[in-house]
Amino acid sequence: MLRLAVAAAILTGAGFAAASTAPADASQGPAIPPLPSRAQLVAERGRLLQLAEQGIRDAKTHWWNAKLGWYNEDLDENFPPEPLLMLWSAFQLFEAVDAVAIADPTYANVTQAAWFANMAERYYNPTLKPVGAYAYYMGRRDSEMPYYFDDNGWFGIAFLDAFQATHHRRYLVDAEKGFRFLAVAGWAQDGGGFWWNTKHDLRAARRGHFHRSQAVRGDPTGDLPARCRTLGRMGERVLVEPLSRPLSEASRRRHRHVVRGRPDGGR
Repeated sequence: MLRLAVAAAILTGAGFAAASTAPADASQGPAIPPLPSRAQLVAERGRLLQLAEQGIRDAKTHWWNAKLGWYNEDLDENFPPEPLLMLWSAFQLFEAVDAVAIADPTYANVTQAAWFANMAERYYNPTLKPVGAYAYYMGRRDSEMPYYFDDNGWFGIAFLDAFQATHHRRYLVDAEKGFRFLAVAGWAQDGGGFWWNTKHDLRAARRGHFHRSQAVRGDPTGDLPARCRTLGRMGERVLVEPLSRPLSEASRRRHRHVVRGRPDGGR
């Protein structure tokens, strides 16, 4: 909302401010509230930046696993056999680190964004067929476990933001890997929609925004933007569509474990 207000102020300028202070016309509905002052916006932006920076420091203080060199998924370190941050949790911290570096591009913040992106590359499994993907757990190379299309989409967005923060083009390549996984293996041919994961239990078309994000913010070369727009439009036709057959009990258990952050149930 803050960025929306700033954008509105920049785009509309004084004309909008004058309109917002004009007497309300009851026939035109509720009056448009005035925008916050520039001083208030700057102060709030600074406060939100401080909160984000404090959150990153707190994550390091409470969740850092010094023995394994990465963050824990839980405060309880006895979380065998996979104690480290899951893909869907890593994305959130990844984006926080990117956002701080974009908002305040100091040497320390940009270096931190590059370090996190380099570590995030370790989730990638290049051996998965027909195309590589980001695994839910760092370093996993098991082709039989589920790989999640939605979380690969989120990671792709985080790598795009890492590129924006650092200007290192390798992160565009990393974003393309997430896109390629969705484009090659994620689309359900029988009726459309993106599969939720490689087990093909559910369809979820929420990744259309990633394709558009990559088309707009990524490297606009070749046919990537066209593919992004096409897949985005296709994905918007389906929200969440269960398959015609009922889910198996194993699939239901797997879904429960995902909610708890344990897609394999600790096996």
